[in-house]
Amino acid sequence: MTLWQFGGIAVRYLSCKEFGTHSRPVMNYTGARILEIGDHSYFRQSHPDTTTLLWTGHRPPLHLTAADYRDCTPRRLMQAMRAVRRGLYDLVVVYPHARSAWHPRCWLRALAHTPLQPLSAFSRGFGVGALRCFKFETPLVAVDMHDDFTIDRSNFFLLDRAKLYFKRELPVDAWASLHGTAHHDLPTARLRSSPKWQSRLTKLHPISLRIGRIDVGDSEGVFAAKSMDVFFAGNVESNSTLRRDGVEQLHKLAKKGFRVDIATERLSHEEYLRRMSRAWLAWSPSGRGWDCYRHYEAPQCLTVPVINYPTIRRYRPLEDGRHAIYYAPEGDGLADTIERALHDRQQLKQIALAGREHVQTHHVDHAFCNGILAASLPAN
Repeated sequence: MTLWQFGGIAVRYLSCKEFGTHSRPVMNYTGARILEIGDHSYFRQSHPDTTTLLWTGHRPPLHLTAADYRDCTPRRLMQAMRAVRRGLYDLVVVYPHARSAWHPRCWLRALAHTPLQPLSAFSRGFGVGALRCFKFETPLVAVDMHDDFTIDRSNFFLLDRAKLYFKRELPVDAWASLHGTAHHDLPTARLRSSPKWQSRLTKLHPISLRIGRIDVGDSEGVFAAKSMDVFFAGNVESNSTLRRDGVEQLHKLAKKGFRVDIATERLSHEEYLRRMSRAWLAWSPSGRGWDCYRHYEAPQCLTVPVINYPTIRRYRPLEDGRHAIYYAPEGDGLADTIERALHDRQQLKQIALAGREHVQTHHVDHAFCNGILAASLPAN
């Protein structure tokens, strides 16, 4: 799609049966015209025919060809803004950076990755921040996918300009997202009573990671081939302390006779999925953020994820005992939870099947983007 293409919003109501008994009907905005600005390409991948992508990342996108995007140079951004003002887009989607574009780390990294394009490397990181200079009526939404639970000061203007601000690691207390930015500490009563900030925080909404569809085959065949009790693969030494403590409990379980598969080497994606599908449970602890791809990969492998209790507000969450199993990190909470879960393999089958349906309904491919569109665009 070029900057001057036209299109319309095609709204299709999907039945509650398609999306689970606990879901309301969801609209599929298949024709929504989208301008995407940032260092992710979710809409360009999900809605390629109706999405224009202006790229602001340090390096070129890995999953796209050169024809799928344009660097967000000042000239291209101005062209895009003229198209937005003419009503050629239904939604502007932006991905905030973790720090200001003026930070040397931003433009120096871009220059290192594309040294033959110095002007583009320096300027494209300013694309999102430059939106403060343009006025337009088209709805704008921000989608913050960073591991950080805070919102950088350079993105505060988006809390004013955006219709909604989706944040992956949105703290249970949304005020904590201003820690060290709007306030040097946790925001005090003075800030929390500010009408301006109260209005800004009403725009914060949780969003999950987006993941591709995984097919491991017929469910009965997958369950019959399970030969391990617990699987884990992930960085431990340079990651969260929760992982270090949990690995010790997995080793204790192995000494008690449980079949524990801990990958000590880096696995290919295919091998990772194969080994995970062989296990009844997959330990899925927090890393730098609470949300994790493994939360959504394990159910698609018909393996029940065992996750520490959440520290964030979640979008379409995996429910405890229905789609996943949650545990308390204190003491031997992980080991005790795993032992209890393994006593009832039939229940684990039901949780695994329900988890796969839930993930593939709400978190895979088009579902991620359509959830944002349904919340951001009017139902016509």
